[in-house]
Amino acid sequence: MNNEKLYSLIIKLNIKTEAKQAIWQKSSGAEEFKILLKTGTIAIQKYRISNFQPPSISITIYNSEGDLIEDYVIEEVAEGYNEADELFTNIKRAYYKVEETVDDILSQLDSDEILGEEEDELPF
Repeated sequence: MNNEKLYSLIIKLNIKTEAKQAIWQKSSGAEEFKILLKTGTIAIQKYRISNFQPPSISITIYNSEGDLIEDYVIEEVAEGYNEADELFTNIKRAYYKVEETVDDILSQLDSDEILGEEEDELPF
């Protein structure tokens, strides 16, 4: 797949994710998410090889049998990194339901109800 198709894939996934039309799942890596499609799976991961290097984003595509068919690493200085980073951020926010959680917190703060819960006493 050429860079133009990769860029198109990133943009289209971002549009679907922002519109809440993409269901992302947590994957095996600490900062990795995946989406299951009819014809395969796409995984995206943000990582650092070391604390002294800039972050990279990996986009991996698997076919319907689970075979790895494309693997891209986009480094922070590379063209398309900002779009890939925006996609990753939107995926993470969608997966963890950031907007919904903040809206719920704001709703609680606007209400007259008492906030917070008491912690259970320690068993000793």
